[in-house]
Amino acid sequence: MEFNRHHNSIRVVVERAITRLKTWRVLHTDYRRPIDTISAVIGLYFYAAE
Repeated sequence: MEFNRHHNSIRVVVERAITRLKTWRVLHTDYRRPIDTISAVIGLYFYAAE
């Protein structure tokens, strides 16, 4: 039971981060962005979260 609680607490953080990234306008295009752009966006998100 303790393992499930710990696992779910990590899972919630990851799912919320993915949801926030999906709502960002920079990722809403008809073509795929280069991996550098996506990496930069993810890096900025986690930098701002600190």
